[in-house]
Amino acid sequence: MKILRSVVIMILVLGLASVVYAEQVKRTAKVISLEGDVSVKPIGKDWVAAQVDMALGEGDVIVTKKGASALLNVDGDGETATVTVNEGSQLLMTELARDKDTGAQQTMLELAAGKILIKAQKLHSEAERFEVQTPTTVVGVRGTVFEVEVGTLEE
Repeated sequence: MKILRSVVIMILVLGLASVVYAEQVKRTAKVISLEGDVSVKPIGKDWVAAQVDMALGEGDVIVTKKGASALLNVDGDGETATVTVNEGSQLLMTELARDKDTGAQQTMLELAAGKILIKAQKLHSEAERFEVQTPTTVVGVRGTVFEVEVGTLEE
């Protein structure tokens, strides 16, 4: 009986450990369209002008100046969400990951200033997550169209 209980406990522990240590695959967001002066700061690099079809990864920042906007596909294929980054905005791609085994996606965007409009697809499992962080709150989304606004950047 003790051996059976030990085996069951070990299976449970290993199962939980595999969930905690599941291998994450990095995803990207893709710039679909641009209007006006939009800049991107890839992680560890200098600012560059944004371009259509440019891939954005974790740690990259996108900034839109006055009168500018950008449309992004999270994943690069539009299956997760589209994000419209309005003028005077600064958006950080905090987390863009997918669990290699389950396919569950984790998305975290950090809006420091400005306004974004998100059209998010319905998430398929409880393990999936799509969140937007602002200086004062974190909004979790399960699938909807919504807007988040933080004071805009000054010129």
